[in-house]
Parts: sequence; structure tokens; C-alpha cells
Amino acid sequence: MPKSEPMLSVAEVLEMQPGDDQNATWINPGFIAEVAAIKPTTVKSTGNPLNICTLKDTSGSATISMTVFGPVKFGIGATIEVSGKGLRRTEYKGMEQVSVGKETEIHVVSLGKTPAPPTNSEPVAGQRMPDGTEPTQPVYGGTVGMAMKEALALLTRELTRDELIEQLVSQSFWKAVHEVSSDIIQVSLLLEKGRLAPSVKERTAGPAPAAPQPEPQKAAAPSGQPRRGQPQTERQAANQADVVDEDVQDVPF
Repeated sequence: MPKSEPMLSVAEVLEMQPGDDQNATWINPGFIAEVAAIKPTTVKSTGNPLNICTLKDTSGSATISMTVFGPVKFGIGATIEVSGKGLRRTEYKGMEQVSVGKETEIHVVSLGKTPAPPTNSEPVAGQRMPDGTEPTQPVYGGTVGMAMKEALALLTRELTRDELIEQLVSQSFWKAVHEVSSDIIQVSLLLEKGRLAPSVKERTAGPAPAAPQPEPQKAAAPSGQPRRGQPQTERQAANQADVVDEDVQDVPF
């Protein structure tokens, strides 16, 4: 069984003559490098994500640039092996770089100290939109497709063919699709966070019974009235103590 060729170093790749579309310089079998920096950005024409990576020699200080179209699965400090079809030694505006193709493979040998950077396909919650108005939410392509499918089904289920054709060119129709899809996604995000609605039992249960009110206390009998069972002599003494003799006058001195 033939022994596989060792991966090139970044320094060895830099020794190769840069090629172009007419005269490509293929990198075989591939090279190994440490990820020194990652700059996430987007393609201006399409808005698709891309990452400009600075790769460092694993045993030296030589560096080279590599652009990855789409999200990356490695972070700064990771060691990666790049190989496969479409891997070329190139140069752009005097910058030494390698170019990858659709069939180029990037294998992560060891993870770095920092996680892979977020991209447009993996948005950060709370990040402001370019116009600074509404924060984005972590919404993925599958969720968007599901929400739009359900929104279109709800908004078109009672339309005839002619009505549907008319609605498809209506701005208000697509505004409604956007709003309904957003509502579905917002509920989906709440469910993913574990924020569930109350159970059926809780929703159908009647109002909770009111707490019992304490009985009002009976007012105490006036001090001038005898208590039940009090002896007659005590009642008379109590009454006499409360009576003022109108015939008694102050004696002048």
C-alpha cells in the first residue's frame, strides 16, 4: 500500500510560483497551517458570507492568505489541513495567497482557543441591522422556509387561480407574507428557548376561588350597660357611677 505524501508547510507553498486562471499552480497533495486570523465579511454583489483567513506556518513565521466562501468551522489557533481539487497557489494585488475550489477539503486537525466566527448564515442575537432599526434574531434557512411555506398556505388557501396570480404581484400580499412568517418564527424561537404556553388544563381551568374573608368581630358592649349574668347590685352600681347628680353645684370659696 503506497505511503501518503506529507502535507506541505506554508513556507513550502510560498516557494511555489503563483499561477492564474490560464496557468494554474496546483498545490499537491495539500498543506498544513495554523489559523492566525479570520476576517468575516460578505460578497458585495450577493451578500453571501465569506471569510478571509490568515494562515501561519506551524513551525515558523511565514503566513499566507486564504479566502473561504461560506462559514468556517474553525477558530483562531486551530490547525487545519487543506487539500483536494481546486487548491491553487495564487496572488492578488501583491498579496500571497492560496485559492480553494468547490471540491477543496478543509480538515480541522485541532481546535483553536476561540470559536468559529459567526456569519450571515449564523446571525448573532441582538445584532443591529445595517440601517440601525431592528435587531436580528438567530433565524436559519430551514426555519425561514418552513415559516414562509405555512404563511403562504394560510394566505392563499381560499384564493382562486386568478386571484392568486393577482396577489403574487401585490406589494400588500408579500407584506402580509412577511408579517405572518415573522409571527411563526417568533413563536418558534420562543419554543426553542423552552418558553412554552400554559398547558391545556391551565388554559381551560376556571378562575381560582376567592380566599375566604375573616368574619367581622362583634362590637364590645358599651361600658354603661351591664353584662349578661352580672348581679343586680353590680349593675346598679355601674349605672350610678355613670350618672351625674344635676343638683350638685360647685361650692364657692
